[in-house]
Amino acid sequence: MAEAPAHPLKPYPEIAQVAYLCLLAGLCFADKDFSEKERQQLDAHLKALDISDEGRGKTYSAVFSLRDEHMEKITEGLLKLANSDLRFTLISDLYVIALADDTITDEEESYINKLASQVNVSAEQCATIRTVQANIKISSEIPPTSDRYKEILK
Repeated sequence: MAEAPAHPLKPYPEIAQVAYLCLLAGLCFADKDFSEKERQQLDAHLKALDISDEGRGKTYSAVFSLRDEHMEKITEGLLKLANSDLRFTLISDLYVIALADDTITDEEESYINKLASQVNVSAEQCATIRTVQANIKISSEIPPTSDRYKEILK
């Protein structure tokens, strides 16, 4: 079985990784409901990036207390990173977490749109990323031999 590719943020220092993860964590409570499925998605990101216990603590505290000024500093820093495609990865990761509990609330959508605007991802690009992530989630839950699976892949 092929190993999953490393997260694009993996080569960066942990401080940058934790800042990025704090943006994901902030989404988890945007709708005032931090679900178990959202926690599992956040944990998967923490594990993929091999975040220290201190970094985990900072990330989990952001679930309930990420302030707007911190979001702006983090997105500003994200734009300065060499790999500008991280902005698309961020929006994609946000949709993965938002879709974890099978629905995207208005509050979650608003949070994602606000961050997308801050990192110069257009509404059209955001909608495309949302559609792709929704289809990936649906296809992962459908047997690969079914007609529905083949239809989604098209």
